[in-house]
Amino acid sequence: MGGIVASSPAATGREKTVNKLALRSTICAQIDAIRRAGPQSVKSGAELLNPTAHNSCMDLTLNPNPAVRAPEVLTPLRVPNPRDPESLRRWLTTVGGAPAEALAQLDAWLLALRASPVPADLTLELLEAWRPVHVAAADTLAKSMGQLIFPMPLETWRVMTRLLQSLERAQAAFRDVYVQLTEVSGAATHMVIPGTAHALRSVTPLARAMDYAARSLRLRMTARIHIPEDDWGKFAVMAQHLRISSFLDTALPGTPVLVKDNTARGLFVYPLLLRLADTYGLRSDRMIQVDRMARRWAGKVGFRIDEDGRLHDNPHGPTVVINDRVSVRLDTHRLERRLREVIEGQTPIATGVVGSGVRTQRSGTDPVAAAEMMPLWCGRALPKRWVPSDHGAVGMRFGLPPPAQTSAEPATDIALNPGAASMAYVYGRFEHNTIMRMVLGNNSEAKVDPVAQYLDQGDGGTWVLSSGSDAWVERFSAQSLGLGQIVAMRSIKRPDLPFRLGQLAAMEQITPAHGENLRKQTLRIKLWPSDARLVGLRLADESFFTDCFELQNDPVLGPTLITAPARVRSASMAALRLPEDDLRIELGEVVERGPGWQRMKYRMIGN
Repeated sequence: MGGIVASSPAATGREKTVNKLALRSTICAQIDAIRRAGPQSVKSGAELLNPTAHNSCMDLTLNPNPAVRAPEVLTPLRVPNPRDPESLRRWLTTVGGAPAEALAQLDAWLLALRASPVPADLTLELLEAWRPVHVAAADTLAKSMGQLIFPMPLETWRVMTRLLQSLERAQAAFRDVYVQLTEVSGAATHMVIPGTAHALRSVTPLARAMDYAARSLRLRMTARIHIPEDDWGKFAVMAQHLRISSFLDTALPGTPVLVKDNTARGLFVYPLLLRLADTYGLRSDRMIQVDRMARRWAGKVGFRIDEDGRLHDNPHGPTVVINDRVSVRLDTHRLERRLREVIEGQTPIATGVVGSGVRTQRSGTDPVAAAEMMPLWCGRALPKRWVPSDHGAVGMRFGLPPPAQTSAEPATDIALNPGAASMAYVYGRFEHNTIMRMVLGNNSEAKVDPVAQYLDQGDGGTWVLSSGSDAWVERFSAQSLGLGQIVAMRSIKRPDLPFRLGQLAAMEQITPAHGENLRKQTLRIKLWPSDARLVGLRLADESFFTDCFELQNDPVLGPTLITAPARVRSASMAALRLPEDDLRIELGEVVERGPGWQRMKYRMIGN
């Protein structure tokens, strides 16, 4: 806050007046600059007075690099007097335009309110009028980003950062009002009686803060953004205060509504259900179904908060360990009944009367999604125990090997023969640059590692944690990824370890680093239990070998091939090229599929 003119004790009356005017002019200019800069410039009125103040919640989560700032809002932001409810209501009817601009205007008003000495009662009245418009603008902005890809492009990340910061400011504003009202009245939450004016006055601000916290948690989980344990801890603290207020199951006044029953219980349980569902590993279509069920039935779940962070035995449902200080035991027996009704097709909704009967229709909830959520929401399965991995740096590559460039030489009689796979094959006759061909060269005894040739064109990462067949890998990359993709990886530190294949099972992004468009990623990879190797495959009616993968020693399925689905069919004759030999094989049934790949059985039919 440099540049403020302070009057000295020896100054004349005229000098004092000039200094006061200069001080007032400087403060007004700074506040006006803050409004023009948009919501990313400050987070609360306290930061206006103390520019070194630190927002521990958002800075731990989404504090962007100086180079990754949201673009400035060029439209002048004129906001009404923050102390006048009538002017605020008139102004709210004029807020509109692009979603980002509307949210910037609403944030500018909130900053002005937080910088003004407004009594707590009046602040609550103003915030209650402002909240519906703000929530609607935030929801519209979230929807305008459309289908999110991973990792987010820079521009989308900027919009997401601005949106999350706006939700955090609103949460802090209501939380501060709750603290002020409690201090003024001298009443604690355990003294609140539901249904009284005192209940509305003392508890509603905290419930609004929880609503904003739940929206922020949901947005980050569905956008695959990492959430620090500290944010979950603050969320649990708000739930503890509301639980002892006897206000937990009282419907909250006003709109918009995040959960169906619009209670503090539902607001707290809803993000916990999303967390148990592991949204970082859900496809977008499944995530929509899970989110719908969680919103509908969160209010039917009981909970108990334990202040020890331990995984308590819970016969009534799962236990969520928030951090090393807090855990939550859920009672989901009523939720289990609803899920069973969906699975068994017993969830009709009355839509009218036909004769003496009731015409019904299905609720629209997917029975498959309900069946997948049953063990996660109602079971007692313990979370995986992750242990540090000693693999260290790994070479990684996503997807199948790309198709080779074929020779321009005219086809021979062998190439035209549909039974060519049963004939002896001459190395190098038909293909020029498959990985296996480049490895072998003109001499079958060449000692070149085909896996190293393949992984050299991919990205690296660090294998940090393991749990059974699952691996957690950290990396920095701008490469677009999707769930279910094939992942090939091998330890760089220990090249003697087997080459492994897996599927991308979950992914989350953390913060920008190493340049504007690179963010730290944490990927969970579900590895197949058998060792892998790179092989060549040529179908009977094809002239060229194509690189693919073989899983060698699966204890249940035996050897299998992972190939592109469009070109390989079962019951096909083919030639399988290994580093040491060619084999005649017959392709069998498809046992597993994913995006751009399929896994097939095969059997050898002789030399």
